[in-house]
Amino acid sequence: MRFFAKLACYTLALFLCHTALAQPGAASAANSNFPVVASYNLDKTKVTLPRDLQGEINLLMLSFAPEQQKDVDSWKPIVKEVETSRPGFRHYLVPVFSRENFLSRWWMNSSLRSRLPANEERKWTIPLYLNRQRFLKQLQIASDQEITLLLVEKSGQILWRTTGALTEEKRAALQEALMASDKAGR
Repeated sequence: MRFFAKLACYTLALFLCHTALAQPGAASAANSNFPVVASYNLDKTKVTLPRDLQGEINLLMLSFAPEQQKDVDSWKPIVKEVETSRPGFRHYLVPVFSRENFLSRWWMNSSLRSRLPANEERKWTIPLYLNRQRFLKQLQIASDQEITLLLVEKSGQILWRTTGALTEEKRAALQEALMASDKAGR
């Protein structure tokens, strides 16, 4: 039983993490689109990204390793603040895994689900099981050694990106990207 508890904790941490490498600012996001990917959120609802994103502007926090959870957590206060002040903004936790067999996916998702209360957090957590290298290449992510955050329109256009834990510089860059999207009529 202790083994399963530890495995569940490890899996939850891995699942809620997010990653990659890119520089803060909108310049690196120009002319990029989020690839079409189908998956299920932790509420067991089928989701096709980016089409089913709920916000007009969405912050996708990608992770690849459990130790990245602290970086994901560093973004939570500003994300909640922006969601409160901008009705068209939504964030998603997107743990990215390599392709797994059905049993492994079921186990990982069940473990994560059991650790989260049956609330909105499950709805906004979408694990992806795919060819990780191809996915990284499609998103122009050079490394999965740290989380990657992507500001994405519902259409899939990537407006802004950054990597790693929140800093004041990254906070300002996100606010600037959101203001630019307002001016562009998004």
